[in-house]
Amino acid sequence: MKVRLTSRRSADARCAYCHDGLDGALASCPRCFTTFHKDCRAHLAQCPTLGCNTTFTQSPDVAIEEEPPIGLAGELLRERLGTLLLGVVSAASLAALLGARAWSQDTLVVAGFLALGVALCAARFLSELGFYAALPALLRRAPVRMAIEIRSEKPSGEEEARHFVARLTGPAGERLSLLLGATLPAWLLAPGHEVDVFFAGSGPVALRSLRGHLYAVPARSVVREP
Repeated sequence: MKVRLTSRRSADARCAYCHDGLDGALASCPRCFTTFHKDCRAHLAQCPTLGCNTTFTQSPDVAIEEEPPIGLAGELLRERLGTLLLGVVSAASLAALLGARAWSQDTLVVAGFLALGVALCAARFLSELGFYAALPALLRRAPVRMAIEIRSEKPSGEEEARHFVARLTGPAGERLSLLLGATLPAWLLAPGHEVDVFFAGSGPVALRSLRGHLYAVPARSVVREP
């Protein structure tokens, strides 16, 4: 009998072994992407997820419905889909409101909020024009194969908020830290993962998994270590 599994994107889950918050270095099951602390993962002989039971020393006969590789445009769109939808809905609602010409104090207040939403979304788009303009040239560069370790960290002074950080180490000892925010693609959590990294002396960084996924990080979220 074969078990069919699908990958999942639960970035906020607790460690499946100790059930504590996901702080520090992370690893995951290579089949179902259940996430553990890296140290907890080392204590397990097999995945504890019901229906998976993948052994961590050998791969069983499991048919995997893997997430197909996604292009850079798709990754960028998915990350910014909420902002894009908010801008489109706000602009459409504002246009409908202005077209009705039924002016009242409440109408003006609503129109003001809608205009603010459109302005914020437009500002976000304009702030990233340089980021988008730099990516085509960046992806024409020869990539460097680097080991990746994902860590979950709490910003100082905050109780519950966490963000993910990718620590990248190259063959010549070069190091990069990427601030990835509160969510990230499940494939970045794969244990012992390596990625092809496109980067220059400054500017954004793009990651490409060995299976073809692409993920771009703007320059403001890149820390280049000496």
